[in-house]
Amino acid sequence: MFDKVTYKLLKRLYRCGEMTESDVNAITYQPPPGAGNKHISFLMENHLVECDCIGQKIDSNFHAIKEGITVYTISLKGRAFVEQRRRNFLDFLIPYAITTFIAILSLISVIAANWNTIASWFN
Repeated sequence: MFDKVTYKLLKRLYRCGEMTESDVNAITYQPPPGAGNKHISFLMENHLVECDCIGQKIDSNFHAIKEGITVYTISLKGRAFVEQRRRNFLDFLIPYAITTFIAILSLISVIAANWNTIASWFN
């Protein structure tokens, strides 16, 4: 299951489309130097986020000559997950809002029907 920071990162990727490693570290509160970012690693392990390296030069032995910028993009599975979470929230919220609205209307109608009795308590 996700923690709040990981889901916040996934939602931000959903809105932006792609983010650099520095943007990700700003959201996830910068891990210590040399340590990996556990939030983005979790998302990559579950195939919700994909990683690309832009501007990296590789020699004939497949060794990096020049480091590039790491860019993270949200995958289709990640987009589907965010949309499903939103849909589940609305499925909960709409019936709850309707029943609350009905209860408030009922309370107002009872108060209006018994207004004279209520007003007599304060006189």
